Amino acid sequence: MADHVARFPGPVAISDEVPEGLIALAGFQNSDGRPWAIQVRYRDPDDGGRRVVVRTTRGSLDWTPVIGTIENVRTVMLNCGARPIEPGFEEPVEVEIEGEAVQAVRIACLDGDCAMAFDWRGQHVYVVGTEELADALRLRSATVADFEAYDAAHRARYGPDSRRS
Repeated sequence: MADHVARFPGPVAISDEVPEGLIALAGFQNSDGRPWAIQVRYRDPDDGGRRVVVRTTRGSLDWTPVIGTIENVRTVMLNCGARPIEPGFEEPVEVEIEGEAVQAVRIACLDGDCAMAFDWRGQHVYVVGTEELADALRLRSATVADFEAYDAAHRARYGPDSRRS
């Protein structure tokens, strides 16, 4: 992950701390060989429904990407297994990132989930998961060391040859 974080064209949002009892699983997505998104799924190893995902997608493009869809809060929700309550509406909320309040939109979902979206320092950030976890998150900029720590914690828990799930 270190190379992907270093190549990402702006800051990457992560939880200030891994929520208690959860593990952090990092992932990335490229488009046309360029960094497109970096996300961290914080999840309960014993309860797959108790999770929250923080996904940062690149905000400005210096090329014409060849992608199938444009990402938005609804596509990220669906990819994270959150189903919006219909009819859905976006409610204004504030999200704390690096100690500052940032304006966001929130969509209520079924099964106690929610989704939030906001722009931050030129990037698009999405938070999707159980309301209890999403509402409690405090976010900050990631460093390469954060992702190295996530990997080390995962290896310590599951062994050096484990695959992430």
